[in-house]
Amino acid sequence: MFTKPVFERFDFVLGFFPEYDSPECLVMLQFNIPDSLIPYNINFKIPNISKSIFELDNDGSLIEKKLNTKEVLSLEIKQNQYYCQFYVKINKTGSSRKFHYNLNSDRNIEKYYILIQQPLGVKSFNSFLKDAEVFNDEYNLKYHRKEFLGYYANDIFQIDFQYEKESNLTSIQILDQILTDKTHGDNNSTGFKHENELSVNEQFHNKFQQSKYLSFIFGIPLILIIILIYKNNNNED
Repeated sequence: MFTKPVFERFDFVLGFFPEYDSPECLVMLQFNIPDSLIPYNINFKIPNISKSIFELDNDGSLIEKKLNTKEVLSLEIKQNQYYCQFYVKINKTGSSRKFHYNLNSDRNIEKYYILIQQPLGVKSFNSFLKDAEVFNDEYNLKYHRKEFLGYYANDIFQIDFQYEKESNLTSIQILDQILTDKTHGDNNSTGFKHENELSVNEQFHNKFQQSKYLSFIFGIPLILIIILIYKNNNNED
């Protein structure tokens, strides 16, 4: 007899931030779990090149999470909102960058979101996301985002994107240069510029300087995703 799969309803976002604050790709997982499902247990197969896993604790600090089994990320989520991250290598040949990742979990997921941040300084960018929503944050960093329905346990969902980028600077480093130039009245001393113009003043630049190694790196993506989930939930009501 065919048994209809059970899909438990919660929000799940899988985000990718290539060359964001390191030469690798920052991979983040974020959950919004209802009280009725807590504690929630889920396992993911992850690349064995991941050096460390970090999760956000209740105080907003990142703490290292040890992997009990190689290439397996086992999560026991005990709060409504949960966030963790790790880094995965990007395949580089000259200026060409290619990234491949398999979403592979042991739980059915009713719906989920894939988010890719486009690195600064790219000449071209292409991803597997077709008809994706494209938007910018307050620093004009560009995001590609799409909702998917019906992930079945132990399936392999392939995620691919590629881009051309001559510089080895991270997005954080490039943005720092852009904001520094604009604050001091030089709009192009570094040769980098945004696809969309930034309105920069001293206060805006200081905000970036104070937060780029703390809340900017981890807080902006996290806050951004939470806002998107909140908006989607409101639209469904």
